[in-house]
Order: sequence, then C-alpha cells, then structure tokens
Amino acid sequence: VCREQHLSRHEAARFIAETDRSRMRFVREHFMHDPSEAGHYDLVINTAMFSVDECASLIAEASHAKAGLVAV
Repeated sequence: VCREQHLSRHEAARFIAETDRSRMRFVREHFMHDPSEAGHYDLVINTAMFSVDECASLIAEASHAKAGLVAV
C-alpha cells in the first residue's frame, strides 16, 4: 500500500483501516449482514498464497462440489 498509494507507513495504516471500515459498512448497509461472520462465506481464499489460475481452479472445484457435480 505504501508503494502503490505513495504513502508513509502511518498514512498506509490509516488508509487500510478506513478502507476496511468502509467495506464493512457497505456490506452491513446493503446486505444487512456482519461481514465478519464466517457463516456468510462458502469459500475464503488467501490470494497471497495462490496464483490467479490456482484461485480460479479452487473456486471452480468448490462450486462443482457445492452443486454436487464432483465428489469432495
């Protein structure tokens, strides 16, 4: 964030905190759910650990499994 937004560490921390608050507020206002509730998510992927192609494969596999198209 520091490099992308050209911010100091302190400014980046504030930017991240405000972005997180804005995203949580958006979900609460538009979907009437608490975004921190794990039960609202079928799949969570740490995209720092996987390539775009790997993420796409994980999503497709999970989608097929949920639809009963493949054995888990």
